[in-house]
Amino acid sequence: MFENFTWRNIALFMVALTIASCLMAWGMIIAIDRLIYANWDKAAGTQRVQHLKFERVEGTD
Repeated sequence: MFENFTWRNIALFMVALTIASCLMAWGMIIAIDRLIYANWDKAAGTQRVQHLKFERVEGTD
């Protein structure tokens, strides 16, 4: 079974594994990024700005 293993085959396998894992990680990052920013924009569009009201208080000594 292990007679066909050479340094070249091992190196090609490692390169293919590295490329595949990078592509999978990139896809997950893009999917999570889209999910977060889709909800972020929705929340930002519905929030309201509350105006501050200041009242003068007398006799606080």
